[in-house]
Amino acid sequence: MKAFLLLSIALVLGAATRDGAAQSERAAIITVDELIQAALQNNAELRAFAENHHAVTARIPQRSSLDDPQFNFEIEEAPRSEPFNASQWKFLNFGLTQRLPFPGKLAKAKQLAQIDAAHAHHEY
Repeated sequence: MKAFLLLSIALVLGAATRDGAAQSERAAIITVDELIQAALQNNAELRAFAENHHAVTARIPQRSSLDDPQFNFEIEEAPRSEPFNASQWKFLNFGLTQRLPFPGKLAKAKQLAQIDAAHAHHEY
């Protein structure tokens, strides 16, 4: 009975290791495309080039847009005893300003940003 039990355990273990070896041989076969994908995903230098290209491409709309408008609010000669009492203010001024570049400068800035993006793409 012991011999039968030992023989059956040996057969099961032998079959399991043979199946495991066959599976490991199948898992060891890797195609060139899989290796290229793994290199692209795990190469830090390639990821840095890709992130640089993404950052340069994201700058195009920023360079071709106007600056943010600015809102100004001025109070002159407000008494120190009641600075929030509007009836005692001598001068109150509101302002809204927007910087406008010379005509054609925004279009040129956009073209330069697109050229920078193309250079970054070719580096990648």
